[in-house]
Order: sequence, then structure tokens, then C-alpha cells
Amino acid sequence: MPTKYMCFTLNEKTMNKFNKFYRHFFSFLFFLAVLFVYLKPTFAADFRTSYNIEYFIKDNDPQNYTKTSYTIKLTNLQPDLIIKKFTLSFPRSFGIGSIVAKDDRGVINAVVVQKDRTIDATFELNEPKPGLNEVNTLYLDFLQSNIFRAKGSVWEVFIPTLESKDGDTHTVTVYLPPGKHNKLSLAKPTPDLITLDKVVWNNNVGRSIYAVFGEEQRYNLDLTYHLVNPNIYKVYTDIAFPPDTLYQKVIVDSIIPSPDSVYSDSDGNYMARYNLNPKEEKQIQFRGIAKVYTIPRSEYKAYSKKQFEDEQRSLFDAQAFWKLDNETPITSSNIEDHYNYTIDTLTYNFNRVIKGNSRMGAAQALRMPDQAVCTEYSDLLIASARQRGIYIREVQGFAFANEQELRPVQQESDILHSWVEYYDIKKDIWVPIDPTWQDTSGIDYFNSFDFNHIVFALHGKKADYPYPAGSYKASTGGQDIHIEPTTSILVESQKISGELSQFPLPDADNSFTVDLVIKNSGNINLWDIPFTIKADNAVINSPSMSISHLLPGEKKKITINFKPKSSLLYQEVTFDISSNKEPILLKTIQVPTFLTSFRGYIVPALFILGGFILLGFLFKSKNDN
Repeated sequence: MPTKYMCFTLNEKTMNKFNKFYRHFFSFLFFLAVLFVYLKPTFAADFRTSYNIEYFIKDNDPQNYTKTSYTIKLTNLQPDLIIKKFTLSFPRSFGIGSIVAKDDRGVINAVVVQKDRTIDATFELNEPKPGLNEVNTLYLDFLQSNIFRAKGSVWEVFIPTLESKDGDTHTVTVYLPPGKHNKLSLAKPTPDLITLDKVVWNNNVGRSIYAVFGEEQRYNLDLTYHLVNPNIYKVYTDIAFPPDTLYQKVIVDSIIPSPDSVYSDSDGNYMARYNLNPKEEKQIQFRGIAKVYTIPRSEYKAYSKKQFEDEQRSLFDAQAFWKLDNETPITSSNIEDHYNYTIDTLTYNFNRVIKGNSRMGAAQALRMPDQAVCTEYSDLLIASARQRGIYIREVQGFAFANEQELRPVQQESDILHSWVEYYDIKKDIWVPIDPTWQDTSGIDYFNSFDFNHIVFALHGKKADYPYPAGSYKASTGGQDIHIEPTTSILVESQKISGELSQFPLPDADNSFTVDLVIKNSGNINLWDIPFTIKADNAVINSPSMSISHLLPGEKKKITINFKPKSSLLYQEVTFDISSNKEPILLKTIQVPTFLTSFRGYIVPALFILGGFILLGFLFKSKNDN
């Protein structure tokens, strides 16, 4: 009787998942076994697969290849089953080469086919063993790209998902570069074993693996803003520089030309104001370093909490992009439910490129769920969560994604990525989450984040303002964002300067007020800045003051109230102002003390004198007539 060859068929649940992954070009590493059977179809329960996968990391490979070894055991669960061929499919960005394949009986050939977004490698076994519980083993050695990157200050390991069926087992072991022991700061999911030279995950079914070694990442920022005033009158324009956040610290190297003023808006954006004369054009160059962390910065927490308390009401203001035609089916106030709803509802469209004002918004995203890119994921999540009273906002910025099939970004313009932050009431912190990248990569971006997101603008009060870097384009176009990981260290400067007004003004109770303008002349944000104010020949009403926050280049005014010790016509008062025992200003001013000493007589005298002048004017007018 001739042998009938039939292909392996996935069950409905697995097929639906596979179809979604392939349709979205998900960068998952999955298996597809082609089985030869005798006279009957074969199903997933007919065999079991066990994977032992090892990655041998080197940090000095200029071609960015990692030696990879697979041991794949295929166990027959049916007495008449023969497994003849086995295919592994890799995302193209994780290309493979130098394949050496063997089975239990010797060397076997690998047939490699490059497709649109995948590379398929098929292996045909030598005389595979039939029979119940018989095991056929594949041994594969090859080089694979983009598994490991030494990027800036960190190492990054990215292993695409091994898609498995029920009953499969697998172990993934990453052997670290010998003699170099960077601290594991982030791992998704949590490893089962961590030593100085290896990290092991067991049975990580259906999820990608992501691990980072190092405590912070540093990026060189080189951003250009093109400003134009087409009017015949003078205007000002506010632009957004990369801000400090709970997870990001910005060190300013230079801003050319300097802003006319800087300030923080209600969301905490770093806003710079430039005055433009009629028909004037300006090009602003911002250079600096951004440090990115995965845990909240302790020095920022108190300020972030206060800022949230001040702006929380505005987080539910109506916004066109965050408006839905109807309520979403998620009635829960649990943010994770809305996060999963967004991922399950939308399909990332890899072929759609944002051009101009093509942001659809939440309502349109629901009407066209297969046309979504990152902004639609953010908009739908925000709209859904805000319906249930969850505090949430959008973040726009720059994101590194070497694997376009894995973590896509839009590259038509310089506004590259959108994600969200929700406010955790129990922890009193903003927490970043990225539904887009979780949907396309299989990596958990809800319970922990990464070092690859750089914040340009925070959108809580308004969905589309302020505009992030990359939005201020020249008429000729061009790239305005240049960001690269770096190991460079820019020296942080905490410098405060002060100016004291020359002319004190009289106040009640024989006292005076004088304005003190404090400026952050350094290159980093400053928090909770204390001031000590001393003066000879005067008593200071509040000798200790503080400012909660100062941006680099920002000025804030403090009013000093004091009483001179003498009632002479003029009194010299020397002010000695310091912060944390560091001198800021030493200045002597002339105080006209007679203004307060004789203040009780001056006002009546002025009224009397004015009366005499008025009577004299009237008398003169009568005589002239």
C-alpha cells in the first residue's frame, strides 16, 4: 500500500494566534513541523517538542553575530507517527548564517528561504524513528544577528518568542561575555537562574525574552528646531525641549541661541520661549545628554506628586483624539484590563506610514482597527481608561528599535513613537507602559519598561500640545533629530545666580520689600532649592526660603521683606544670600528709610499741599476773568 503524505495541521486556537502574528509580521521565533503519516491526519497532540537553546555572547563581534545552538527533541505520541521535516522561521532582522545541522544519524541539509519578513530554515531528518514515545533529535549550530547589542552604557539581549504548543518544554540559556560582569538590571520575564556568566529561563512559553545589563543608558541629543514668523508684527513661539521625568534626566550642553525665557507647563514639559521679529526666521540647536532609568528617580518623586495634584482635574478635559462614540466594553477601573483590551482590539499596520496630520484618534481607530500605528494604540488606551476614571496621559518621543518586525517605529517624520503613562495612586508615581511594542514583540511592556524610550513631550492636559522635537520643520524638510547611545559623561553643573533689585519699596509696619531673582545657571534641573538670607542693618522677616524646581536657564522671583535697623534718611543694607552654604549674592543697596519713618505725615502733607495748589489755580483763573 502506498504511503500517503499529509501536512501537519494546527488546531484552531493556535492557528488564529499564528495568523495574527504573521499578519502583523510579529518577530516571533516559531516552529512549523511537516509530518509524514500513514493514512491518517496528524494533530498537535500527536507529538511533543523539547527545546534546549543556548546563546554564547561576545561583546566585541563587529558583525553583531551570536553563536547559537539548538537541541530539539521530537517525541512521538502516536505509534504510527514519523516526523520527517522540521522548519524554523526567524524574523529577517534576526538573520541566520553558517548553519551546521545534524540528527541522530549524522549531518543533514538545511534549506533556507528568505521571505518578505522572515527567514525559513527547513531540515529533513535521516531515517526518522517511528513508534510511540520514540524520540528524534535535531542538533543545530548557527550564527544569529541582533540577539545581543553592547549599546552605549548597557548590554541588551533580545530573543524573539519561541511559539510553543501545550506540552512543549524549552530552556533558554544565555552565556555572558567572559570576564565582564555587568549587573542585570532588567529581565522580562524573570529568569530562573542568574550567575556571573549565564542567565537561564525555563518554559518561557509564548513570550519574547528581553534582558538589560547596566543601571542606566545615556544618549547624545542633537535636536534642531526651525522657527518662522510669517507675520508683519512681532510674535513669540514656545517650543519643547526634552524634559526631566521620573525615568529621564537631561543634562544640557548648549542651546543656541539662548531662549528669551524658559518655564515648566502643567504637565512638566521643558518649555522655551523665543521672540520673533516680523518675517524673522530662527534655527534653534539643542545639544545635551539624556540619562534613562528603569526605576523612578527619588529626587523627582515629590515634585512629580505635587505636579499631579495640581493638574489632575485637567486630565479628564475633553480632547478630540481621546473621544469615543460609545463607551468601551471594559467596565473595570483596572488599567491592565484597558491595556489588554487595546492590544486585543487593534492590529498594527506595518505598511502605514504617518504623513502630515494623519493621526486618527481613538474613535477612528475603533472603526479601522487594522490600520493602527503607535498613536492609535495610545489614543484608544487613554480614551478607554479615562472613561473609568483612570489618570493617564500620552508621551511622545524617540525610541530605538533595530528590529522593525519586532518593535516598529514610524520613520517618515521625526516624531517617531508614542506610548502612555498612568498614575499609580498607591505608589504616587507615573508608570510608563507601551501597548504598541507589547503587541508587536511579545515583550511585557506593562509590568516593566526599558532603556529605549526617550521623552520629548508629555501630553496630559492636551492631546496634541506641546509639539515634540521633530515637529518644527524647515520648508526643505530634512532630519532634525540625531540621537545615539553613548558612554560619554557630561559634567553636571549645579550653579545658581541671583539679582537683587536696586530700589526697595516701602511696605506696611515701617518695612520694605525688595525683589530677588534666582536663576539656574547650571545645566541640570534643580529641586527643593533652599536659600538663606542675611542682612546687616536690617531684620529679615523670612530669612529662610526655598524654590521647588528650577529648569536650566529658568528664573524665578522671590520677594524679601525686611525692616531697617535705623531711621536715618538713608540706610545702607548689605544682603548676603546663599544656598546650601554656597554663596549666591552679596550686594549693598541704599534704603530711603525716611519713606517709612515719616510715612504718617507725608500723605496728609501731600493732600494739604495739593489743596493749596488747587485753590491757587482757581483764584488765578478768577482774577484772569
